[in-house]
Formats: sequence, C-alpha cells, structure tokens
Amino acid sequence: MSAFTRAVVEGLSGRADLKKSGRVTVDMLEFYVSDRVKELTQGKQTPTTAKPSTMPDFPLAIVRTMQNEDIDPIR
Repeated sequence: MSAFTRAVVEGLSGRADLKKSGRVTVDMLEFYVSDRVKELTQGKQTPTTAKPSTMPDFPLAIVRTMQNEDIDPIR
C-alpha cells in the first residue's frame, strides 16, 4: 500500500477528525494526508491537491466511536 493510500484510509477511518467533531471533512482530510505522507516517507514525498477555491468544505465521513477490539491496524 502506498503512503498516500495509507494516509487516505487512515484519515477516512477517523484519524483526520482533528476537531473531534465526529466528521472528517475535505479540508481535514487534505491536511491530515499532507502531514501523514511526509511522516510515512520521512519527507521524501509531499502530496499536492487541487480543488476549486469556490468549493466549500463538506463532510466525507462520519466517525463512529470505536472500541479497542474494533481496531484493525493497517499494515
């Protein structure tokens, strides 16, 4: 799995819910993926995104409360 794919999957699973609002929005995911890919690749990759400046931020995922037994680590 590529660093970018891993970061997107992690982000949509709830790690990008930086405000702990129970939602992952476009802007939150963009921020999370950018930082996480840099971390996973030790700075060798810097992802870029392109979206219209008029596009509003909107939810992409609803985060449910997870129990420890629900967590399946990404390998």
